[in-house]
Amino acid sequence: TMAPLGNSGVVFSARNTAHGFEPWFAPAGAALSAYAGRGYSVAEGQSIMLDGSASQGVPGDSIVKYEWDLNYSYTTGFVVSTTGPTATYMGSTGPSTKAVALRVTSASGDVSMDIAPVTVTHVPPVVTVSGSANAQVGIPYTLALSTGPDTTPITGWRIDWGDGTVDTLTGNPATATHNYLLAQIRTIRAVARDQYDAYSTGGQTIGVLDPTFGTGGQTLDTAGNGADRQMF
Repeated sequence: TMAPLGNSGVVFSARNTAHGFEPWFAPAGAALSAYAGRGYSVAEGQSIMLDGSASQGVPGDSIVKYEWDLNYSYTTGFVVSTTGPTATYMGSTGPSTKAVALRVTSASGDVSMDIAPVTVTHVPPVVTVSGSANAQVGIPYTLALSTGPDTTPITGWRIDWGDGTVDTLTGNPATATHNYLLAQIRTIRAVARDQYDAYSTGGQTIGVLDPTFGTGGQTLDTAGNGADRQMF
């Protein structure tokens, strides 16, 4: 049988042929109890501290070992990642929800485990493009593409070269090239995409020069009437 004894604990009793009637008293709060935390939130690529110091031992039988599984799965069971009352957790790819588990062991060998959820939030990448301020007609212009920080892989780019040409690129190349056919001021706009969303740049404005107009394609008025000037 089992009977509560006020707020101080519980009395257990049993009878058998060998020992007769035997009572046991379990004081309230006496059970070993792991506490991994109520739940955590972290941005991908950032770290947080997991705290299991609120775990409760039994009087006279203190906790002697704290073990953390930072990627707990019911399928694989508990796998020790690190030890100690606290642990550093690094956010992986988000948005996602992970599980961490804390296992504590007392001096007598008793074990208790607790599981806490970790929400990993997605951090949008900072998308930038860069290149020379000038391009020349008929010569490939190279645009550097960059994203970061972002732990989610970029799956593609869309480049609007400003002259009616739009290129769609697969993956996350470091550069893109384009041949301009006419001298003009152009604004290049780029959009990078990952599995969650698309992210645009502020644009890159360049001057497209025609090498046949004067030395090096610079503005040159040989007749004095502006006829030989670049279109911009």
